[in-house]
Amino acid sequence: MYITKLLFLSMLCIGIKTVHAQKSGKNNKTRLSKFPLFNVSHLNYSNAKVDVDEHSFKYRTEEYNVKLQTAIPLKSRKTYLFNSLSYVYSKYFSEFNQHSDALHRFHTLNYNVGIIRMLPKYWTFSVNLSPILSSDFKDKINSDDFRYNVSVMAQKRANEYFEYGIGLGYASYVSYVEGGFVVPFFSMTYKNNRNTTRMIFPSFIHQSYAINPNTDLGFRIAMNGSLKNMAGFDNSGNLDLNRISESGVLIGPDLQKKVWGDFYLNVNCGVSVSNRIQFQDNSLKKEMEVDAHQKFYFGIGLVLLK
Repeated sequence: MYITKLLFLSMLCIGIKTVHAQKSGKNNKTRLSKFPLFNVSHLNYSNAKVDVDEHSFKYRTEEYNVKLQTAIPLKSRKTYLFNSLSYVYSKYFSEFNQHSDALHRFHTLNYNVGIIRMLPKYWTFSVNLSPILSSDFKDKINSDDFRYNVSVMAQKRANEYFEYGIGLGYASYVSYVEGGFVVPFFSMTYKNNRNTTRMIFPSFIHQSYAINPNTDLGFRIAMNGSLKNMAGFDNSGNLDLNRISESGVLIGPDLQKKVWGDFYLNVNCGVSVSNRIQFQDNSLKKEMEVDAHQKFYFGIGLVLLK
């Protein structure tokens, strides 16, 4: 299904939008969103049941995330070099029966480098490259551990309340098509008084309301996806499990509260629906694909905004 393939480009699209938070036009000095220089967060999911033929098992995941990013001016008010580096530590807990439990750990490093160019009439153009390394590191690093995303985007600051953009993203590997995948996307930010709407279609939409200058309450719908290489995964059958991809749609509220200086506390929770897991064999072909029941999530983090 087409919409399922888009899950694996959601984080790419969100990262692209973050780049543009650093810029401001000459007649639009106030940026519509602040630029996150650093954030650290923890995300925890509840147990989800998975039905396989006449059998079932439960699994749950945890994620720890650290991210640094900056935009360096190469030419004042004209050209910027964008850099970001993130590390995600993931843990999968699975229960195949009452006497068989498994724990699997993954490490993901994502480096994003891009060029942002300011154009006449408040347009901005950017090109981004994101190499990604994701593995359990139980074997030597090889080509199966790597993938990359590429994107181009043009964005316009229409007025002091509104900006929009269009772009094209490419992922080198999407498990549901077993190869590369290209998707167009549209971004929008609209801020009026206390209300702010941010959207990256088709992967993300967020509506927030400023309760006071230091506190925002919001609600989001976001696609979520991952692809990880592994040496092997404990399972109850004779399956060749070499890669795992997971996707879903997160729905729920979030809260952002200023705690000190430019540091903000982020809290989010909700439910993950349309969850799907796919395992690939050593030839990177689909070995097994299953739907998982809905699960709940809770996240907390600290972010530095400038």
